[in-house]
Amino acid sequence: MVLNDVEFLISFLEERHVPIITKKRHTYLTYHGLEEHYTYILKNGVIKNSIILQDGREFNLSYITQPDVISLLRDEVSKYTDQPFNVRVESDEAKFYQIDRVTFWNYVNATPELQTTLKIIIAKNYPKIFIGYKK
Repeated sequence: MVLNDVEFLISFLEERHVPIITKKRHTYLTYHGLEEHYTYILKNGVIKNSIILQDGREFNLSYITQPDVISLLRDEVSKYTDQPFNVRVESDEAKFYQIDRVTFWNYVNATPELQTTLKIIIAKNYPKIFIGYKK
């Protein structure tokens, strides 16, 4: 059986027994500007990516409703990275794979199939707004 990109990623994480965390409705997974040392992959649920504008209003960037990489940004060697946006759970609950960033990048660098899979997922799903993201 041939797996699609998301199925391959989920299978890869399951084989390595990556921990799954659960968040309830209207709780935040990450906040804009805070340092984070995990990579998160949405397993199921609905999440909202947003930023707070200078005048205090919230600007919604996207809603994600299917398995997807939530926080794979910037370089692969930094233990921590600043989050470029808020991630809030919009469904009753959402489950996420939670993996140390450096460990995840080590998996990516050691597994050509995972490299290809991530390139395809990111090209398909990440909004163009993140292409120019710089701290």
